[in-house]
Amino acid sequence: IAGKIENLAAYDTIFLGYPNWWGDMPMILYTFLEQNDLSGKTIIPFCTHGGSGFSRTIWTIQDKQPGATVIRDGYSLPGIAWNARAGVAAWLKEIDLKNKEKTMSKHILILAGAGKNGNSAALCRAFARGAEESGHQVETVFLRDKKIGYCLACYHCKKSGGVCAIKDDMAD
Repeated sequence: IAGKIENLAAYDTIFLGYPNWWGDMPMILYTFLEQNDLSGKTIIPFCTHGGSGFSRTIWTIQDKQPGATVIRDGYSLPGIAWNARAGVAAWLKEIDLKNKEKTMSKHILILAGAGKNGNSAALCRAFARGAEESGHQVETVFLRDKKIGYCLACYHCKKSGGVCAIKDDMAD
């Protein structure tokens, strides 16, 4: 992962998008969730899959982010996402972000765990368009463009007040 996520603290709602491969989310999302504290934020998962839906991924996200509110009825799309716009738009209206919580209409950050031209990226673009059409400010961030190292289990963070020994984009 190369690059960094600017102003993560500015976002109240995070749409976390990923492909569900064989009942699990990509390892890059594990790294992201383990290295960021999203306490106080609302995480709304969405995924593409070949038939397994979310599997246990929503519970995994909640386990990795116990201080966040993880919406359990996210959007999952079996098969190809190229024509997902109508379904996504209807789902966004159904969950009615602006009226659920005042803070949810401020900003939405969409994180995509797959390549920029894949099935999950197509679903991510549909989410962005639907959210923008509903009056939300949207920024799309692809984790593969970020420089995020894997945890070394060196416990430097425990000894140094939460500062990681790995110098990457997660510190920002």
